[in-house]
Amino acid sequence: MPEGIRSRRGSYILECETEEGYRKPYVSLMRWVEGEHWNNEFTDDHVYSIGAMMGRLHGASASFAIPADFVRPHWGSASFRQEVAKLERYYPRFLSDSSWKLYQKAIDKIIHQFDRMQRDARNYGLIHADLHSGNVVFNNGHPFPFDFGRCGYGFYLYDMSGALLELTPKHR
Repeated sequence: MPEGIRSRRGSYILECETEEGYRKPYVSLMRWVEGEHWNNEFTDDHVYSIGAMMGRLHGASASFAIPADFVRPHWGSASFRQEVAKLERYYPRFLSDSSWKLYQKAIDKIIHQFDRMQRDARNYGLIHADLHSGNVVFNNGHPFPFDFGRCGYGFYLYDMSGALLELTPKHR
């Protein structure tokens, strides 16, 4: 995983000065994760190693001692509804009304499933929340995740679904 670099004052997060009138952004500096993006079709070995990496990542998150001041978003039914509300405002720009009705049926099924899922240590915890091939590099045949900007709490299935969407049916 990427490793944070402390500032001279010992902090991993810095507030940057900006021009007057702009919000001061918070930034962090991370050590580079060595590796290359895989730009070809994934092999069985790639898919297996990505799945194993996810398992290790979720295992590590389950045993992570969360500090009291650690605040991250929750990815689930409520956040999904917020994203759907945004989509609903703009769908006419890229979907027909009949296509939107199909989306709504899928949305209703997803929300229903979210609401039925039970949270426990086996299936819910700290997740990457943006785990797709663009956020994974390979070094010596091993995958390494980076870009934990959306990291938060959610079902481990959330990370798995993002990765599964990119796979061919054979690899799913």
